[in-house]
Amino acid sequence: MFNGIVKNFDLEKGYGFIQPTDGSVAIFVNAKTVVKSGLETLKKGQKLIFEIEQDGMGRSSVSKLRLA
Repeated sequence: MFNGIVKNFDLEKGYGFIQPTDGSVAIFVNAKTVVKSGLETLKKGQKLIFEIEQDGMGRSSVSKLRLA
């Protein structure tokens, strides 16, 4: 599990990015993942706890998340 802060999120575009608090690169988050986590949307600056997964091409994205 990682801690992070919402860098940006646009529900209409269907994605955003979460900045991990350890200073590593921002991680992509899909709107479907947000909804599956029981949230309606994300707001810039919200603190989150999340997990990361990699797809078949090695790209990282948020797989599970919840409010911190």
